[in-house]
Amino acid sequence: MSNCAEILLSFYGNKMMKDLSFENKIKLIPKICSIVGFFTSSTLLLIWLVYPELKGFSATSMKANTALGLMFASLALFFLKSDPEDSPRLHLKLGYGFSLIILLLGIATLSQYLFGIELRIDELLATDFRNAESSLF
Repeated sequence: MSNCAEILLSFYGNKMMKDLSFENKIKLIPKICSIVGFFTSSTLLLIWLVYPELKGFSATSMKANTALGLMFASLALFFLKSDPEDSPRLHLKLGYGFSLIILLLGIATLSQYLFGIELRIDELLATDFRNAESSLF
């Protein structure tokens, strides 16, 4: 059994998955992607914050602020694609709130590159170390 099927079964149960139509199964894809993205980024952020000696492992693939941005994007996707019956207003507000945070983080990062200013947003959560890739900017 694939990992996606196991995730679906753990969240929705075996009987419910058999009862879902094809369209409803397709609607679960964004939720699954948001869950996978959240756990991937939170794991890498945890490495940055708790186990600094492992930064060499994760630094070449994802920086701390990138992991935080991906966590917010995953949460926004999860809340914006959630069932409207649960509490639609709260889910929309949370989804739009996380989206706004991502937008502000992106604008700040882009302004650093465009205007040559150093806002140090890449070191708000964890101290970064310089490697060949990061010294280009």
